[in-house]
Amino acid sequence: MFEKLVEMLAQFGELFKFWEVVHPYEGGLVLRLGIYNRDLKAGFNWVIPFGVEHTITEYTVPRTSRTHSMSTTTKDARTVGFEAVITWRINDLKKSLLEVSSLKDALQDCCMGVIGTELSESSWDDIVHGKTIDSLTSSCRKQGWKWGVEVIRVQLTGVVAAKNIRLLQDQYSEGMTVTTHGSGA
Repeated sequence: MFEKLVEMLAQFGELFKFWEVVHPYEGGLVLRLGIYNRDLKAGFNWVIPFGVEHTITEYTVPRTSRTHSMSTTTKDARTVGFEAVITWRINDLKKSLLEVSSLKDALQDCCMGVIGTELSESSWDDIVHGKTIDSLTSSCRKQGWKWGVEVIRVQLTGVVAAKNIRLLQDQYSEGMTVTTHGSGA
C-alpha cells in the first residue's frame, strides 16, 4: 500500500518537471503534444510541464552490435561461416528515434544482408586477408544513413571455411539409400 502511494506521488511530481538534463554522451529531442519540436543540447534544457512536452534521450556515443552466426558461399564456391561486429553511433536523432521501431534490429538486418552479398561476391583469399573489410564498411555505412546511423566499422569474427550442411545431408541420404537397397529391404 505504501509503495503504491510513493509511486503515485512520484508520477504526480513528474507532471511538474519543467527541465531535462542531457548528459554529454547523449542527445535528445522534444515532442510537443506528440509532434517533433526541437533537439536538446547537452546540459540543462527547459521544457513545458504537465505533459505538454515529452523528452526522449538516447546515447550518441559509438557502440557495437554483434550479429549472430551466418554463412554464405564465396565466388570460388567455398562455404564461409562468420559473425560480424558493427561499430556505430546515432547521427540523426530525429530519424533514428522517430522513424524506426528497433534501431539495433534494423541496423543488424540491413548490414547482414549487405555483408552476405559482399562476401558471396568475394573470394576466400580476399576474406581471409581482410581485403573485403573496407567494402563491407562502406556498403553498411550507406545502408545505415537511412536510419540516422553512422556505421564506423564492420569487422568479421570467427571466419571459418565450413562444410555445406545440405551437401552433408545429401551424402547422408544417399548413403542411407544405398544401405537400404543393399540390405534387400
